[in-house]
Parts: sequence; C-alpha cells; structure tokens
Amino acid sequence: KICLRASNVLYLNDPKEIQLGLSYFEKLFDINVKDDFNTYADKYSDYFLTSFSSQKDYLPMWNIYARNATGIALGFNSGIIKENKKGEILSCLYEYNEIKAKLDDLFCNKEEVIDNNSSDDTREKVIGVIIGLLLIILLNDREDLLLIDDINKKLLPIFRLIVSLKDSSYSYENEIRLLNTLRKEEEVRFYFKNNYFIPYINQYFPKYALEEIIVGPNNDMERTIYSIKTYLKHVGFEHVKVIPSKVPYRG
Repeated sequence: KICLRASNVLYLNDPKEIQLGLSYFEKLFDINVKDDFNTYADKYSDYFLTSFSSQKDYLPMWNIYARNATGIALGFNSGIIKENKKGEILSCLYEYNEIKAKLDDLFCNKEEVIDNNSSDDTREKVIGVIIGLLLIILLNDREDLLLIDDINKKLLPIFRLIVSLKDSSYSYENEIRLLNTLRKEEEVRFYFKNNYFIPYINQYFPKYALEEIIVGPNNDMERTIYSIKTYLKHVGFEHVKVIPSKVPYRG
C-alpha cells in the first residue's frame, strides 16, 4: 500500500486559514465571529488534511517544496484516491470573488430567511440562530451533529468551505485537499517541525494509486532516475513511471 500523512488542520503552511474562512462568513452576514486561535483550537483537533496539487511540473512548486528543485514529485491516480478516500475532497479557493460566490451559493436563500423589512430585533435573532447552528459544526462534537440530519446537510458545506479557503498568495499551488475526521481506531502520531509538535494520522491507499514520479529539474537526472527505478523494482513498484521534469532550470 501507499501511506500518506494527513496533518492536523491547525498546522498548515498558512497560519491564518481557518480565520480567513470565518472572516468571509463575517463579511457575508455583516457580523462578528470571534476567531482567535484559542477559541477554536481544541475544536479542530479531530480534523486532518492530506494536500495534493493539480500542478504537475511547475517551477514555483519545485523551488518552494522540493529543496530548490532537487526533490521529486509524486503523481497519483485521482480516481483511485477518490474511490478509496476516507473523507471529503476539497478544491481550495483563493480569490475573493470566487469565495464570495461560493458563500452566496451556500446561502442563496438567506434573503428569504432574513427579510429586509423585518425589525432589527427579528433580524438579529435570525442571524443569531444561523451563527449558533454554524458554531455547532465549528465548536462541538461532530458525532452529535450527525443526529440532526437537516442541519447536517445544510451546514456541513460551510465547514468544508472554511477549511478550503486560502489567501490568494498561495494560488500558485492549485491545491486539492482530502479532509479526514479522526476515527476511534486511528492512531494520532506527532512529528516536530518549526518548534511545533504537529499531530498527524496515516492514510493508506492501494499501491497502484501511485502512477509516476517526476524528478526535479535541479538533479543529476540520469543517475537519479536510475537510482529511483532500482529502488522501485526492489520494493515491488515496477509499474510506477519515472520521468524527468521538463522545466529548464539549474539552481
């Protein structure tokens, strides 16, 4: 099998991701949601992400994530990943307009719920109910929510959206995420990075989910490709193609 790491959502490369999602929600409803780290940290401890990218051979990705293009990129069969997924597949959104459009779509009937002719007190109460339901997802046990089918169907998309929003500075990544909720049988492990103990869980997929390995452009290409092919044969992954990057680059 292939084992991929799913890291806790609180330790992603953009430290403001969850707050970013809540801030867009605030803008849509013209309200204030307390979004400091200590408010929601414990409530996100059971959510983990495995990150992929639709950028196959892209110089900015090589430079940032592959040690000045001396690393490799793993190419997966998206169909096999989706068939064997244990969570939600999310495409990250980066630009304000597309994020707002998605939020508007989720709340397309909000004007019917909050009549512009309603009194301020009525509007405030209705908005309070909506926020309360949202916080059921964000700040309470997800297992309890699953007992409330109607709320679950309407508001879980909000949670999925909040953890898929990223600052536009990261748009070059074209990131696709696999969101997992911790199961009782899964073991939480830790690795140490940037002075944090980061929780993660292992996610397993069939070996044929891995289809190719792209060798970064700043490598001794022939020797590196031969080395990788030799190793793959030794571990029973002869089906994996090993190909050189087409990016003309020497760091």
